Amino acid sequence: MTVIGFCGAGHIVDRTAHGAMLREVGVHHVALNFEDVALPMPSVE
Repeated sequence: MTVIGFCGAGHIVDRTAHGAMLREVGVHHVALNFEDVALPMPSVE
């Protein structure tokens, strides 16, 4: 399982510190916006 921590919320003032804290508790990836975690959509033909 891959765990993604999201730091894109407007109330997070210090995203670097928040991301470091998330990594300390086991998060594998820190996303700063929704595009960082969005899955590519398959093309529809």
